[in-house]
Amino acid sequence: MAMFDLNDQLKQFEEEYGKERRFCSKEEFLAINDTPNKDGLPKRLCNLYIIFEKEYIKMIKEQENFVHTTGGGQMLIKRAAEKWKTLEPSQKRIYELAAEIRKEIFMKKNPNYKYQPRSYGRE
Repeated sequence: MAMFDLNDQLKQFEEEYGKERRFCSKEEFLAINDTPNKDGLPKRLCNLYIIFEKEYIKMIKEQENFVHTTGGGQMLIKRAAEKWKTLEPSQKRIYELAAEIRKEIFMKKNPNYKYQPRSYGRE
């Protein structure tokens, strides 16, 4: 994946965002969760699939007047995964750009960040 400066990425994002109806605002697409985890470290960034999943689930809930039921969340996640597999690379581009922009902004805010997976069960 080629590296661009943030302004180029934002310009490309704006172009892609306007191509079709979106169910998340531009701000939601590019939002970074600044709440630290319980260890006081920044939370890990969302990848492009997670950004897609959030928008897709929001779309399903809006279009189908979805009422949450037991197991309904899992059904939505499964539908999102099936839809993701059918998307063309050009359709995934908006999510790729959003993930790149989020990463760029995140790394400017947290220059020394390094992902440190937790080892469960070990103290």
